[in-house]
Amino acid sequence: MSFGDVGEKGSDAVAHTGKRKHRQVRRRAFTLLELLLTIGIITLLISIVLPAMRACRQASRRVKCLSQMHRATWEFRIFADDFAVRTRGDSANFGPQRFEIEDFQESLYRIAEYWDLPPGQHSAAYNSPSEVMMCPEGPSYLQRSFRAGGCLRELVTPWANVSLALNMRLDHRVWTFNGNTYLVPAIVTSKILNHPNVPLLMDVDGEKATGGVEPFYTAPPIDPDDPYGDGTYWFPSYRHQGRINVAFVGGHVLSSNNPLDEPGWDWAYQPSE
Repeated sequence: MSFGDVGEKGSDAVAHTGKRKHRQVRRRAFTLLELLLTIGIITLLISIVLPAMRACRQASRRVKCLSQMHRATWEFRIFADDFAVRTRGDSANFGPQRFEIEDFQESLYRIAEYWDLPPGQHSAAYNSPSEVMMCPEGPSYLQRSFRAGGCLRELVTPWANVSLALNMRLDHRVWTFNGNTYLVPAIVTSKILNHPNVPLLMDVDGEKATGGVEPFYTAPPIDPDDPYGDGTYWFPSYRHQGRINVAFVGGHVLSSNNPLDEPGWDWAYQPSE
């Protein structure tokens, strides 16, 4: 092989290497384009998947809320049963077959005589994921306090974070005197268990309870002539994808986007005493 042949082959090798490097440069440019396309596709998929995941989480929290409400109705049926109940707190002063809803409310919040923490511990935050009286879709912070002689309004705070409320018509009844109507404490008996379609517990928005109204109880304006008629005590929350969860005395829990028009829901019931 002559020196000239070596030189020519060397030149060809150099030229081939140059072409290969040129092709490699072009290949890197194509890979960058692929990367951009991949990023675009991933972004598109995320924009599609995220709303679905959000809806799944909301559905999961709604089911959790329904489950917790079922627990509350089970507790109420025991509380209202004269033979199954263990203690009714201050309602024991009314005799063995009568009680006030507020004592049941205190048992759910575990305050006053239902305090279950050491005597030296005078306050505690509720564990929101598993707390019966905290909707999983509502505010995540609520606390209770222990104070001798304290009442519900003083022991559970802040009011704005209350997310579930009992039916106010079970806690108070309308009393008419000299043509005027008043709200007075209601006494409940086990006969209430014969009215399964009476709402017991429902979703509320504590921030909407204004004018000093306590958010622990709520009642819709059914009769314009009674104290509930102006809607002051009605502040429901449709936080479950536009629906409100309502638990009933009978133990069932239903959802609705128009709860006052649901057939069979006995919003008007009040204890006779």
